[in-house]
Amino acid sequence: MKDFGAKLTLILTFFAAALLLMAACYAQPGPLPDGPGGGPPTVEQELARMTWALALSEAQGRAILPILEDRHYEVGALMRNGAGREANEAQVHAIFEETDGEIKVLLAEEQQAIFDAMRPPRPPDGATARVDRIAGQ
Repeated sequence: MKDFGAKLTLILTFFAAALLLMAACYAQPGPLPDGPGGGPPTVEQELARMTWALALSEAQGRAILPILEDRHYEVGALMRNGAGREANEAQVHAIFEETDGEIKVLLAEEQQAIFDAMRPPRPPDGATARVDRIAGQ
C-alpha cells in the first residue's frame, strides 16, 4: 500500500507540473487571435467565424466566400494606397456596408439578426481619428 501512495504522489506531481507548464505557455504574449501578427482576420478566419456563429450551410459558405475575398482585396488596396486610416475610413465603411448587404441576402432571418449583432457599432465620423490623436498614434 505504501508503494501505491508513492506512485500516486509522483503521478499527481507530474500532472500538476504539466498543468503549470501549459498555463505558462498560454500566458506568453503573442499575436492576437485575429490575422497573422494580430492584424485583420484573413478571409478564411472570417468565414470560419461566420460559419460557426451563424451555422452556415455549405452552400451559404461557398456563396459568401467570394464576397469576403472581394472585400478583403478592396480594403487591402485602400490601405496600401498610402492615404492613411483616417482618409480611408468612409470608403472602408462603404465597402463593409455593401458587402454586408450582399451577405445578408444569403442568410435566413434568424441568421441575419445574429449577423447584425456580430458587427461592432460604427463610431461617429471622425471619432476614430480623435481617439488616435489622444492616444498619440
